[in-house]
Amino acid sequence: MALSTLSVSIFGFVAQLGMQISSLTVMVFLRFAIPFVIALPFLHFSKAFKNLRTQTLGMQILRAIFVLVSQYSLFYYLTSASLLNAMMLWNTTPIFIPLITWVCFGKKSAKSTWLSVILGVIGVACILKPDQGIIDTFSLWGLLAGFATAFSQVLFGENRLIERNDVNLFYLFFLTTLMSFFILVIFEVFIENEFVEVFSKVFFQGWRPYLLILILGVGSIGNQIVRGIAYGYARPASLAPFLYLSVLFSGVLDWVLYGLVPDFLFLLGAILISLGSVFRVWYAPKV
Repeated sequence: MALSTLSVSIFGFVAQLGMQISSLTVMVFLRFAIPFVIALPFLHFSKAFKNLRTQTLGMQILRAIFVLVSQYSLFYYLTSASLLNAMMLWNTTPIFIPLITWVCFGKKSAKSTWLSVILGVIGVACILKPDQGIIDTFSLWGLLAGFATAFSQVLFGENRLIERNDVNLFYLFFLTTLMSFFILVIFEVFIENEFVEVFSKVFFQGWRPYLLILILGVGSIGNQIVRGIAYGYARPASLAPFLYLSVLFSGVLDWVLYGLVPDFLFLLGAILISLGSVFRVWYAPKV
């Protein structure tokens, strides 16, 4: 989960750069299409291509829809927000996961999970200082990204108990690529009439766009693989507090790449976030 959250932070940074050179619909499409193309050779040599039948097609489709809602919301929010703020709102996910798990599947989370979530929320508040205006109407897009991600992760966890990780990986990238392509065509061809122009900005502007797309692809696959491994050992609600680490990693990226030196509250928040994640491991009920 730590590796997964690091991938999420890097992904958010690269996505923010990508939005500067292309449109929302193109970047979301490439965010799924490139990983799908990269993953195909590996899936070919796994058991996935030998048996693509899934017992949970409806759940796979529903998960793909929530993933798309999350990514469109996040990418749109990144057009006018810092990476750190985006990661904070995206990582309201741990708050929603136990609630969704309880309401939809009737599975209650341990008290240690809720305590870890509370520590994470306080840590995030210390880092982002909500009194400075982060919460506004535009932030609803960031919150929507967090809620949709939470729902997709709960579905991912349920699927992981039934399907192999490679099968889940195939259906996620296949369905999201297909759906995002239809959305891209509808928006860029029939609404904006700029289908050729938006792609030319990506593929005919030197080497930088190609590098960004490659990082998006590799990071997306890596995130899904390591998170799938994690969900094979524990339920999403139990691992939810670890998602707060992406806020910490994003703060470090802002520090290293943009020279934004963390203050005392940032360091305090980072400590609380880390303690919340470690506490969840130490005091998780043994099953």
